[in-house]
Amino acid sequence: MKRFKRVGAVVLLGLLAGVSSGCLAVAAAAGAGAGVAYVKGNTEGLVRAEPPAVLDAARAVFEEMDIIVTSSESGEVEAELKGRTATDKDVKVDAERQGEGLSKVWVR
Repeated sequence: MKRFKRVGAVVLLGLLAGVSSGCLAVAAAAGAGAGVAYVKGNTEGLVRAEPPAVLDAARAVFEEMDIIVTSSESGEVEAELKGRTATDKDVKVDAERQGEGLSKVWVR
């Protein structure tokens, strides 16, 4: 489980870095089982973790990047974390369960 949280944090950190720098992030997390793409203003990807674990990883990334959490919701099927950067930009992470141990994640 710790491996999944670490992988999720790495993937989310990469997603957030791409979003916060304004570039179109298209990458693959090799060996992590996660694909990442930029679609319609959102960076999205698949991670091997349940939504609550994705939320925990997103919280860790928010803390690391000094993003203030403004709201948080989590269940077994979906999770959402919203925050605001020091430059007053909104950041939102959504996770939706896609199957056992697999979630689709959107970052905006």
